[in-house]
Amino acid sequence: MTVDPGSDVVDVAVVVVVRRVDAGWTVLVTKRPTNGYYGGWWEFPGGKMEPSESPTQAGRRELLEETGVRVGVMEQILVHEHVYPDRHVRLHVLVSEASDAMVVRHLEVEDHRWVAPEALGTIDLLAANTPIAEAVVKHLLTRPHHRMDVK
Repeated sequence: MTVDPGSDVVDVAVVVVVRRVDAGWTVLVTKRPTNGYYGGWWEFPGGKMEPSESPTQAGRRELLEETGVRVGVMEQILVHEHVYPDRHVRLHVLVSEASDAMVVRHLEVEDHRWVAPEALGTIDLLAANTPIAEAVVKHLLTRPHHRMDVK
C-alpha cells in the first residue's frame, strides 16, 4: 500500500529530551517494542496528537505514557512532514532539558539510550527521525551550555 502525499496527515508530537554531561549534551532515544509497528527501531519519544491537544500538551502526555518522564519548559524547533509507505505524518518537534533526578522507565518502549548528538547518525533511527537528529545537532550547537529556564 502506498500513501498519496496529499492524503490525511497525522499530527505527531516528538519530544527531544537533552541533558548536560560534562562539557556537552546527550539526547534521549527510545526503542520501539519489537512486536509493534516498525518494531526494534530507535526514535525520539512521542506520539499522535489528540484533536484538542497542542504539540506541547501531546508531547508531555506521550512522554509520560511511554517513559514516565515529566519535563519542564519545551521549545519547538521544527515541524517536519514525512511520508511512510502507509501513512503521512507531520512531526512537531519539541526540545526539553532533563532534570538531574530524571528516571526513564520502559512503560511503552523496549529500551532507551542517552546518545551524544553527533552519534545520532550511527543508530537505527526511523526515517522520519533523521531530519530531527540533524536539527537537534544544529540546535544544541547554538545553545550556550547552561540549563534551560524552568517554568
